[in-house]
Amino acid sequence: MNHDLLSFIAAIETLFAKTEADSALAAIRALVDTVTNDPATVGNVLSSPGLDELCQKLGAMSLNYIESEKIRPPSADRQADVIVLATELYGVGGHTRVIEDIIRAQPDKHHLILMTNFFSHDYQFDLERFTRLGVEVSTPESGDYVSRLVWTQLQLCSHPDAQVLVFNHHADVASIAGIQPGLNREVVFCHHADHHLCLGAALDWVRHVDLYEDFCNTCRAAGIKAELWPLSVPDIGARPHDPASFRRTGSLLTACSGHDAKFMAPYPFHYWTVLPQVLRRSGGRHLHIGPLSDDILNALRAELAAQGVSEERFTHIPWVENLGATLKEHDVDLYIGSFPLGGGRAIIEAMGAGTPIVTHANNMYPPLGSATLGPLGTWCWSSPNELLAIIDSASPEALARHSQRAREHYLRTHSPAGFEAAVRGVRNAPTTGAVAPEENSESPKVDPLAAYLLRAQVRNETFPIVFDLLAEAAQQ
Repeated sequence: MNHDLLSFIAAIETLFAKTEADSALAAIRALVDTVTNDPATVGNVLSSPGLDELCQKLGAMSLNYIESEKIRPPSADRQADVIVLATELYGVGGHTRVIEDIIRAQPDKHHLILMTNFFSHDYQFDLERFTRLGVEVSTPESGDYVSRLVWTQLQLCSHPDAQVLVFNHHADVASIAGIQPGLNREVVFCHHADHHLCLGAALDWVRHVDLYEDFCNTCRAAGIKAELWPLSVPDIGARPHDPASFRRTGSLLTACSGHDAKFMAPYPFHYWTVLPQVLRRSGGRHLHIGPLSDDILNALRAELAAQGVSEERFTHIPWVENLGATLKEHDVDLYIGSFPLGGGRAIIEAMGAGTPIVTHANNMYPPLGSATLGPLGTWCWSSPNELLAIIDSASPEALARHSQRAREHYLRTHSPAGFEAAVRGVRNAPTTGAVAPEENSESPKVDPLAAYLLRAQVRNETFPIVFDLLAEAAQQ
């Protein structure tokens, strides 16, 4: 079997014709998972019209089966105005928070969350986060891939007048095969899987929405008719911008947030090796907000000891309700975005609070470290020495300037009013506050050789296995 897309699509259609639909969906998932785990594709392979068309064809066949077998959709006690179709929800991270933000932006709408749990992960999630908002969360109890696709379509059939917001994970075939033209009033593909191949990103009959300007421009450059819903967070007000409000103890208080997934990717350096260098150079303290595994914490403590830095200068807060409010409460002088993978919503929370930010230009693909989120002139680093130079330059006066720029950028680009208006479909929405326009920031440059070596070091070349397994299934 040739290792090309056309051969893959033909083999999937053969499996479906042999009524081996579950194997077909499993093969699509395997191919997408393999591609997204290959660093060579990061920032380069974001969508596949061929795979999306294939998913739609399989979804149409599933819908025909439902109709031919006269399977009736469940009766709905109340029609949903908006359905959020997601793969999974989490207790930490920005993914679930963004969904909450969208729901809060339309308090007059009745929302329903359909969670496919396409990967059958066994995890706990606090549903009260949504029941407090008056939102019902529904998910299939169990079943194979096909069962989850059928469940998705039956649920969507029960709410024909609803707007569907799709928040699928990269390889969730049930979500992208499940949505079909004419099944619901409107479908909006919310492109939150920004850096990797994601099913659904190339669909031309849905409204394609990006949450960050840089990623929206990337999609537009690829010929996708993308809209921008400028991601925002609630405005909690900003800290003072005057120099006297910074480094009040005489030393620098830095902070970072994120869970293990933000820090564990293969990379030339790591959070637990760089942070002790920062503390040794600054002579200050550091606050980490978010859950960290014992492995990371133990590695960090060992490196602190090796660098001669007291463990008492590191404080860990596993969870907070509001990151921006915590930064203000602790008078954090400088927020260092997570690396090698950045957290976009966390950066916006810091800017909203008026906390100076430092972003990371990921050596493989700068936006992976949220390098393009801040205003023009934002501190940004790609090597530890560059970060240490920023620490050296973080005087009270410099911090005050960056604080004001961060807050102004938040008001201009990520205001709650602008986000709410975009979600509700209001054009030319005003920003919050009178803020002067700024020049467009450019994506930071990285060393092309460094990017190549990093991709080569962790290159995943296992995709032929997917084709071999698919060929065997087609021959049976």
